[in-house]
Amino acid sequence: GGARTPTLMARIRVDLGGLGLGVVVPDPAWIDAGVAVAFALLADATLRGIPANVPGATGAARRVVLGKISL
Repeated sequence: GGARTPTLMARIRVDLGGLGLGVVVPDPAWIDAGVAVAFALLADATLRGIPANVPGATGAARRVVLGKISL
């Protein structure tokens, strides 16, 4: 997850202008579980044919179904 990415955390610290930054979770495994849940949600949207991108955040021209299912 992002909380375990040193480059991302360093960038957030810079953007906060010197304010303290810490990550507090009751169980560190939750960080990894969140990534797994996000991928499961994306996979479900792909299987259902539901667009899952956010053009305003990604710069994409339109909403599209993400991923490819190969059997």
